[in-house]
Amino acid sequence: TRVTGVQTCALPIFLLSILGQGASLAKVSRHILIVVWLAFSPFPIYLLLLSLVILWGELVGRYSPGANDNASGVGVMLSVLSSIAVNPLEQTEVWGVATARACAGGRGMVSFLRRHPKQMKDAFIINLDHVGAGQTMIIKREGVMLGFRSSGLLRKLARNAAGKSKDLKVGTGTCRAKKSDAMVALARGYKAVTIGGLQGGTYQGWKDEKTGRAHV
Repeated sequence: TRVTGVQTCALPIFLLSILGQGASLAKVSRHILIVVWLAFSPFPIYLLLLSLVILWGELVGRYSPGANDNASGVGVMLSVLSSIAVNPLEQTEVWGVATARACAGGRGMVSFLRRHPKQMKDAFIINLDHVGAGQTMIIKREGVMLGFRSSGLLRKLARNAAGKSKDLKVGTGTCRAKKSDAMVALARGYKAVTIGGLQGGTYQGWKDEKTGRAHV
């Protein structure tokens, strides 16, 4: 599995601490130590900035009413399930899951995958996120830093399905804004992809009360 941005930064910092202790014992010159510290400085700076952003959000941020985060995704999911109920798919079992708690570390999806490991082992996971606004996109990579790359097979199937519609325009893009249920699944080796309404690499109306209310 891939590591998150925080873990990516924590490892070099840990190695730097070991290197610093070894350099002290070996009596390495001060000039070399300064060069090493400068080389590693982006990692602690990233963690500091991330901490400040989180603190700022906790102090002055306001919760989204949820219309587009993610009531719109739940609405589309229910519509799809209604259609499948009328026209069942052959040799295919479809589950509709509204996990919640995505902003709390994706704990809803984590709990779901822990409860159904056998059933989800060979499953295709399609996450519908913020589909009430923005441009509909098949998200090929999501998450901070390097991010997590979605299933190539699912992206291909989604493009083929979208290509059969004359009215539906679907593109591909990346999203660095938030953790999604698909990202939780991808980090654990499952086949997943997110389809969402992107605008400039993020979700329109995400964490914004005014625009959030407008997207139903």
